[in-house]
Amino acid sequence: MPRAPVRSVSRQIDKATAEGTFERLTQPGQIAVVYSNRAEREEYLQYLGYLRHLGYIEAGVEDLELADMQGVRGLHALRVAIAAAPPVHSGDALPDDPAALVRAVAEVFQVPTAGAMEAA
Repeated sequence: MPRAPVRSVSRQIDKATAEGTFERLTQPGQIAVVYSNRAEREEYLQYLGYLRHLGYIEAGVEDLELADMQGVRGLHALRVAIAAAPPVHSGDALPDDPAALVRAVAEVFQVPTAGAMEAA
């Protein structure tokens, strides 16, 4: 199957829904990480475990199958809630501002944030 351009897929993911529901993947106060294979899933779970260990995200990871989108099939996502009160760390481990945290996580995963896509 030909791969859809990344920019096109990024815009579609913002509107993606969980398979069999009308629930949007992107939710306020949550981080969603989209993956296409088991190896990516395992790597992202390690990153999320680290963020959980630091107290930046809540316990519990939703593992979702995404509904097919135009030109894109078979995607899955991990979704976690951002901690209501981020921990206070000495030094600059991760930012306390939720928007800055989302940008930092996106940088770790090497993906553009929604704001970066709109600016492009």
